[in-house]
Amino acid sequence: MSETRTITMKTNFEGLIRLLADGLYSTSDIFVRELIQNGHDSIVRREALKESFYQGEISITYDSSEKSITFADNGIGMDESDIENFLSVIGSTGTGISKGELEDMFSEELIGQFGIGMLSSFLVASKVCVQTHKVNSDTAYQWVNYGSTECELSLIDRKEVGTAVTVFVRPDFTYLLDRQKLEEIIRRYCDFISVPVKINGTGPVNAIFAPWDKEYQTAEQEMDTYSTFVNRRFPDMSMDVFPININKQVEGKDYRAQGVLYISNQHLAGLNSTGTLDIFVRKMLVKEGDTSLLPTWAKFVRGVVDSPDLSPTAGRDNINQENTAFKVIQAELGVKIIERLEYLAENRLDKFSYINQWHHDHLKGMAMVNEDFFSQVADLLLFETNQGDVSLQRYIPMNPLIEGRNPIYYFSHYDSAAQYYRMANEKGLVVINAGRNYDEELLEKYGEHHPEVTLEKLNVLDKGIFFDELSAEERLQFRRLEERMSYHLNHDLGLNIVLNTKLYAPKAVPAVIIETEVSKTDRELQDLLNTPSLRMNFGDAFRSIQERIHNRPVQLALNGRNTLIQLLSKANLDSVVTSTVMTLLYNNALIYSHRLDERNMSIVHDNVAQIMTMLIETQHENLDLRDELLKLRKDMQVKNASNIVNGSKHILMFMITPFADEYRSVELAVRRVFEQAPFCFEVCLARDKYNADTLVENVKSHIAAAQCFIAEISDLNPNVMMEVGGILMSGDKRPVFALWDTHSTLRKPADFGDRLTFSYSGRSSSPDELVNEITSHLIEGGRIKNARIEELIRRRKELYLSHTLLSGLTEIHLNDSQRASICNKFKTVDSYVSAKEDVLSTLGVNMHILLGLQDELKKVMEECRRYEG
Repeated sequence: MSETRTITMKTNFEGLIRLLADGLYSTSDIFVRELIQNGHDSIVRREALKESFYQGEISITYDSSEKSITFADNGIGMDESDIENFLSVIGSTGTGISKGELEDMFSEELIGQFGIGMLSSFLVASKVCVQTHKVNSDTAYQWVNYGSTECELSLIDRKEVGTAVTVFVRPDFTYLLDRQKLEEIIRRYCDFISVPVKINGTGPVNAIFAPWDKEYQTAEQEMDTYSTFVNRRFPDMSMDVFPININKQVEGKDYRAQGVLYISNQHLAGLNSTGTLDIFVRKMLVKEGDTSLLPTWAKFVRGVVDSPDLSPTAGRDNINQENTAFKVIQAELGVKIIERLEYLAENRLDKFSYINQWHHDHLKGMAMVNEDFFSQVADLLLFETNQGDVSLQRYIPMNPLIEGRNPIYYFSHYDSAAQYYRMANEKGLVVINAGRNYDEELLEKYGEHHPEVTLEKLNVLDKGIFFDELSAEERLQFRRLEERMSYHLNHDLGLNIVLNTKLYAPKAVPAVIIETEVSKTDRELQDLLNTPSLRMNFGDAFRSIQERIHNRPVQLALNGRNTLIQLLSKANLDSVVTSTVMTLLYNNALIYSHRLDERNMSIVHDNVAQIMTMLIETQHENLDLRDELLKLRKDMQVKNASNIVNGSKHILMFMITPFADEYRSVELAVRRVFEQAPFCFEVCLARDKYNADTLVENVKSHIAAAQCFIAEISDLNPNVMMEVGGILMSGDKRPVFALWDTHSTLRKPADFGDRLTFSYSGRSSSPDELVNEITSHLIEGGRIKNARIEELIRRRKELYLSHTLLSGLTEIHLNDSQRASICNKFKTVDSYVSAKEDVLSTLGVNMHILLGLQDELKKVMEECRRYEG
């Protein structure tokens, strides 16, 4: 053939019908995948020839001036017959191979199924040019098509075996002429194909091997690889990552799939949300974010699945669902997810508990509406109890039998946990807090499926589980108090209280409010009434409903065993003091059960204001006592400061620094170095605590209390140098360390020549960089480098418990209020680790978290001990 000739595109009707039935491509960048796929299959066919030293490669080049992208491979290439029979036939295979051949020895390795790869180019192209030279052929050809049924075919002078497809993109697709964009597309669709893909001569840009196709020396190495892969591919964070390997035989045929799944940390919008998968077929992405292959209940799962047995649609942008492979793999994915949940429940209870807390609504909501999921996970799901998070499987045998059946004790008001847990601990019972979404309904459903258990709801006064009745003689003792307090609450305060005296433990609790079924419904309705949009649209009707809710009776149980109640029953019940105490008892019960709505808040506010008024009046009547108390307070401050210097159990480091914002990173870095292991000192600035009324006296009190000092002297700030000078010139033996910015243009004071100086590269550096720089001055090879620091560590008797230390823990995650509660209660790590559960329970934090924190802090103590020499 000596000149260009025009040929007319033919139609393979079988392929065309299938194409039209399954739908065309849904995204314009899909042509990249299709052309790489064709190149891959050509390379696979050439590899079958067993040529010596052959190495397949796909190269992509883009040219912004020509507005073109070229996809070149060194595969088997095409001759004139291949071009006419395959490239110029819509619906045939696009790799120079007949449909029948797809079932031969190459079928396991070839990706292409239909001859529409070239067709996809015209999603973005104004013109497509193919240059090809087939192996063992003397001629090369060029095929050009402008998007019509006619194409041009001509001989060319091309020596390289293989095929180059040049796509000339239309103006609205020139954004594809960008390396970063092309890399993103290749990694999304073709990351795992076994042929390296280069762009403009560099690469490969694809991973080539999927994590499940690699061999690993250790299980840890394998999991690290899978976790890295998940974190790179998906934007959300993984709570648990696990590989899958499916090989299921059904009716004599094997169905296979590999990949990785993970439990996402994304909170899902509702029960109608879905889990998603990126589905690969023979290493090539077919469907991104698929919502059909995972079981419907696996809403919290994400991941990647690669299967040679799933069947793509003709456009290769979706998966055929009406075949055996899809159904088998979907079922097996469900099995693998359940197996993973069982493994975590058995071997990683900490992680399983965290997942249960994070995905509470979806795990339990799906167990409610999906019978299959319920049957598999009902025994595994965790419920909050006074003994931490416990599965029903573990919970059932925890309490003594009732008439041969296992009781499930539970209450349905979530915020009442403190009072119920305390009473349960006294009784030696384990109770479930069923106050979160679906908890109570799931327990009821569990009871229906398990006749061997009996449900015992604790929101009832007369059940006798927590509350015992008074004898006739005891009832006489409290009758007068009940009548007077009922009158005060109902008449004076306008409430509707049903008041009873019961006997219950612990003795220290004077009164509790008990939620009934009616009050639970009222509370849920009240939450609805607090919705702004509903209040605005139905204000009058809601105000009427709200008034009726407030008029409903509330059950208040006084504790006849409590000393205060016993004293009050014998007191003058008509005095202002006893009336105030009665109101305060009601307030305490409200707070203990977390029932402070608008109206009750007003009562609490007025009662507290009344108590404060009484206190102020008492104070004015005792001016001499006030002066004596102020004098005693000052004496105690001096004494405490002396005790801190001479006998403090932890090390207090006073930081002297300018208070400008530019030093915030330095301050943060110092706290992160010294308030965490292996030091666990307390780092204090003058602004952290005000121990005196004037600035000078406040600084003096801090200096008096400290065991060591660290000063930022880079700018020779006058206030800093005055405070440091006062310490140095007094002959004080306590160590003083310096922070010095290496970018400072000033001369470092001579007095610091023989002292430990923490030099750093600039206050604009990140806290992480500063931490590393300061630490390098302190520790080398697992040992402390400086004798003064070693002496401080030897003097340290306990480790300071700081917000910084709690924030830096990796296994236990606390919010700000939880950290504040813990640090306010415990000043040192040692005191927290040795605390009993009854002390921890007063913090108002989940006991499972608090006990886990004890374990984490024990590790901190062990790390600190290694440096004590």
